[in-house]
Order: sequence, then structure tokens, then C-alpha cells
Amino acid sequence: MDNVNMNNRFAKARVLKFAALGMIPLVLAVVGYVLYLNDVVVNTAFIITFIAVPLFMAVVLAVLFFVNPNPAAAQAVVASVLVLCWILLSAVGFLRPFESLASFDGYAATRFSWPLMPPVLSTSNPIDIEYHNYVACVIPFYHSESHVLIYKYDEEQYLLKKAELDEAYVFETQALESCGEVCEPTDELDGFFLRMLDTGKYRGSHLEYPKRLVLIGTNDETREIMYVAYYDFDLDYLTSLSDFVYRKCGWKYIR
Repeated sequence: MDNVNMNNRFAKARVLKFAALGMIPLVLAVVGYVLYLNDVVVNTAFIITFIAVPLFMAVVLAVLFFVNPNPAAAQAVVASVLVLCWILLSAVGFLRPFESLASFDGYAATRFSWPLMPPVLSTSNPIDIEYHNYVACVIPFYHSESHVLIYKYDEEQYLLKKAELDEAYVFETQALESCGEVCEPTDELDGFFLRMLDTGKYRGSHLEYPKRLVLIGTNDETREIMYVAYYDFDLDYLTSLSDFVYRKCGWKYIR
């Protein structure tokens, strides 16, 4: 009788351990679903981390539950897969595009960190506004973030706002060097003429090349003005503004 009770207790403990381990792929799947609902980019790393990995873990746990009576093997598998998830997430960039005024809730908060970015509603009645927040992070080791704000105007308002830029801002005029790499202060990307704000002039606004920058781009063909704010404490150098905006600021996902 004692052996029967002991076996029952062992079986219950085993079921509870596997159930607890089974919560891990479930949580990963739920997190992925929530991120998907919030317009996170579904790239390869996202699919592997939040779809393939949870499914693989669930199948392995089910097989081990019926084949191997020792939960330690399942724990080892889960631990290995979680390490794989962490490695994959280290290369993931999350993009959250907001394309309507009703979705600008988070932008007001960025004004406290980025006083050089324009207030959303003081832009001479644009035809359209886009706001994109691109974040890449490996907590607690690495974090970078960009805010991309794009205003589209009619021809008259565009010319007016474009002319006001040189009065409202001081732009960098000299090439900048860091870690042996030289970056020109202007560049072109998909029809936008990009210019970097003078980091020396705006040091009081916490700009620092190349770790904390603000860029402004103008597109005469589409009559758009783009503002880009970027922060990355670990960034050591730039090779070009176009490559920087495309890769680091999420432009490859925006246009």
C-alpha cells in the first residue's frame, strides 16, 4: 500500500513538473501573439522565437512525458531552448508603426527626451502624419531606439515648412570622424535629402555624435519632411547617414 501511495505521489509530482514546464512555451506563444497585435514586425527571428520554438518545446515535452519518467531531461531541454531564444532575441529589432493621430499616445512622452523633435500638432495642417518607433534591445546589455516622424504637405505648405527649417535648426556642416570612420553630415535616401543637426551646438539638448542624434530629411517629390531621433549608447561610428537610417532607424521596415 505504501508503494502504491509513493508511486501516486511520484506520478502527481511528475505531472505537476511537466505542467509547470509546459507553461513556458505557452507564455512565449502568448507574448508573441500580444506583440503581433501591437504591430511588431513578424520577421524570421520573431517566427522562430514565438512560433517555432514554443511548438518545438511543446512537442518535446509531450514526448518526454510519455517516454522518459525523469523530468530532469525535460528541464534540460527547456533550459537549452530558452538560451536559444535569448540568442535569437539579441538580433531582433521591434518596429511599432503608428499611422494615425489617434495612435500618437506614446509620442508626447518622447518630447521630454527629445526636445528638438517637433510637437505633433504644430505643423501647419499636414495632409498626413506617420510615426514609427523602432526598438532593438538585449536586456540588460544593449538598447537602441529611434523615433521617425514624417509629415506630408501640400505644395504651398511644404515649401513654407522647408524654408523654416534653416531658421529653426542649426545643421552640421563638417564631416564627423569616430573610430577612424568618417561620416558626411548630409546624404540621400529614397528621395529624402538627409541632414544631421549640429551635435556641438545642441550638446545642451543632449546630442552626442554618434550615440544620440537628430536628423531631418526633405523630399521635394513627395512633399514630405522627416524627423529622426536616435539613441544608442553603444554605437561607436557611422559610415553614412543613409545606411544609418536604413539599418539602425528601421527605415527598411517603413518604406
